Amino acid sequence: MSPVEIAEYLHLPEQNKWSGILLLDGKYLNRHMVLLLAVDYRTQDVVSWRVAENESQDNYKQLITDVQNCGYIIKALISDGGTGIRALTQKKKPSFIRIGSRPYPRPGVSPAKEQTVFLSGVPHQWCIVHAQRELLKYVRTKAKKEEREKLTLLVNQILFSSTLIRAEKVRKKLNTYGYINYSEAAKRLTNIISSYWKLLIAHYTVRVGRFKIPPTTNVIENIISNLNTRLKTMKKIKTKKSAEAICRLIVLKYRLKPLVDSQDRQKRNKSPLELSIKKKGKLNWYLFIKKSCR
Repeated sequence: MSPVEIAEYLHLPEQNKWSGILLLDGKYLNRHMVLLLAVDYRTQDVVSWRVAENESQDNYKQLITDVQNCGYIIKALISDGGTGIRALTQKKKPSFIRIGSRPYPRPGVSPAKEQTVFLSGVPHQWCIVHAQRELLKYVRTKAKKEEREKLTLLVNQILFSSTLIRAEKVRKKLNTYGYINYSEAAKRLTNIISSYWKLLIAHYTVRVGRFKIPPTTNVIENIISNLNTRLKTMKKIKTKKSAEAICRLIVLKYRLKPLVDSQDRQKRNKSPLELSIKKKGKLNWYLFIKKSCR
């Protein structure tokens, strides 16, 4: 059974306990295929999945379409900030015009069409751990040796500040440091952080119900590590059809397996799929497995 068929069978489009906070990520099965996952934050349920060739915007669009067909209402998005996912909520930034080039309108050349965003108005949080890796990689490769320690400290203070006000103060410090010390790396770093500022601070400002959205993708990373022991056996699989058949069973087993080690008492000894259903009752796992093997 596909995720959409499971959702329809359990009447999830009509009534469910999904939080609306969706986490997206991908796990490469081999060089040619990747398993794309969409996970609900509160129930830890894999709402939908898809085997694709890469983590492109089009493949994530198809995954989001499947998620919406399951009856899931997306209220916020959390991701590792990959370009394919980022394009779902952010407009592509225009390339800078070279000095001396003719601006629009040009004779005989129509202006570019206005960009449309697939998930317009949906808050998007870039995982601060992944953001830290990207920004510190820039510091290591582009900054001078004597300024790396200071820039690393400022980046960490911005990303892991306890409040938005503190994060903004440190961002101003970084900007001031760049101009006082004539640091091109600090100036460029300030521009990068400022251009993605909304993606970095969403966890301070966005609430879904009574809860703030998480700043990291830890939940989906833990699920991927849980699935990884079984996914390792798929490195030699060559066809997409075979990969989909195996992934269907692996993901279904995870959705039906009770969360024995959960620290949350309300989740303990309940499966992710069981947590997603509003009506109380036992799931017939044999039926799901039997239909999924067809």
